Amino acid sequence: DPSSWPDLDTHVCGGCKALVNWKPYGSTCGGYCSGIGLTCVDGWEEVGDDGCTEGENLGCDRSYFGTGDAICECAGDYDEANYGACRQSNC
Repeated sequence: DPSSWPDLDTHVCGGCKALVNWKPYGSTCGGYCSGIGLTCVDGWEEVGDDGCTEGENLGCDRSYFGTGDAICECAGDYDEANYGACRQSNC
């Protein structure tokens, strides 16, 4: 449940996706997700005022210069059978 993730930047953007403050985690979604005990699925720079509109795709390992937050999608531990099913109950 992303609403319980640390360093949440006010917006939950889906079952396993949220706008988060990623600077303390190396400014990547991979760093953020692993830092909270999850696995990174994907990441984006956010655009617009709602906090959940996905801009440039950053994946798990890219930073975006000049921003302290990003939309990160994280899932539970990697399991080939259900990886990508993060919108269910494993986040």
